[in-house]
Amino acid sequence: MKQKIIFSLLLSVLSFQILMAQTDYDPSLKGTPFKDRIYLGGSFGAAISNAYTYVDISPTLGYYFTSRFSAGPGITLQYYNYKVFNYSSFIYGPRAFARYQLLNFLFAHAEFEDLFLKYRQTDNLGNVTFVNKNVPGLLLGGGLTPTIGHSRMYIMVLYNILQTSYTPYANPVIRIGFDLGF
Repeated sequence: MKQKIIFSLLLSVLSFQILMAQTDYDPSLKGTPFKDRIYLGGSFGAAISNAYTYVDISPTLGYYFTSRFSAGPGITLQYYNYKVFNYSSFIYGPRAFARYQLLNFLFAHAEFEDLFLKYRQTDNLGNVTFVNKNVPGLLLGGGLTPTIGHSRMYIMVLYNILQTSYTPYANPVIRIGFDLGF
């Protein structure tokens, strides 16, 4: 119930922001073609050791509603392999983000994700079963970015306010990524 309330509140805030962004007078984007308002971005992560392998590919597609506000969809694809436990998992799911540029180098970020994962469960008799689980996440935070033309790199720190024991990562979430304009 708490997750539904938080998600509804975030959706309301994002919807209001998008509606307001569409009515803002923004001379820097007036007359700007659609292809100049979209960008491809995301992040990539990997960690490999003798006991553990982790790979994350999370692309996004953003649209500038104004010169400061952008939003769009993305997907998350993660692979985990715990060699010690002889266990691997593929985690995937859609996500939607909104980003507001506060200053030339500082932005606020909100993101909702809905991850699907399979985990191993062992009962008291030692029987192993695999269970599919849906894990929502609401990540809030901000980051730093140097903008170079239509492209930029960023580092952000996010906090998942819906984190549970099934969430595949711990707070805070630190991401380094890129956005490439067309």
